[in-house]
Amino acid sequence: GLFVLTAYAPFEVGDRVSINGMRVMTVTKIGVVSTWYRTVSGREMMLSNHTLLLANVENYSRCKAANVEILFTIGFRTTPRQFDAFVETAVAYANGLPTRWEEDSVDVMLKDGSGVDSKLNFVIWLTHRRAWNESLEVLTDASRATMFFIQAMQRLGIEYVASAQPVMLKVEDAKLRQAAA
Repeated sequence: GLFVLTAYAPFEVGDRVSINGMRVMTVTKIGVVSTWYRTVSGREMMLSNHTLLLANVENYSRCKAANVEILFTIGFRTTPRQFDAFVETAVAYANGLPTRWEEDSVDVMLKDGSGVDSKLNFVIWLTHRRAWNESLEVLTDASRATMFFIQAMQRLGIEYVASAQPVMLKVEDAKLRQAAA
């Protein structure tokens, strides 16, 4: 297991990975039989190295740019005009911050909907200029984007539910840093 996994080398300790489409996790230990991970919520996981040899492994730490996925649910009462205005606002936001987000990297996709609960799920994809190995910067900007998108939906009168997403804001002000300590 370990020999083949080492030769294949899809990741190393400290890398942020997704296995078979699961949430992104950090590799904490690579053993002879198994590999251990920590989720964003701090949960420890273990997968056998044999399982990993057959798995689809996405290593975000080795990407040149981090792709960020932000999920929202909106009510069916949202009009096409409101949704189009939101998409334009999202694109303008990312394009207005060229040092953070790749130009024209915003993609808004409808995922699914349910007439039972009158909701429509969609995802916003953004490509950051930094890679996942600079996750503090990426997650801080993703958190800022999430907050901006929530405010934009409020301004546009869109009924929404933001899914639970990691939020991280980099403390840039020395006074705030001292207050947080």
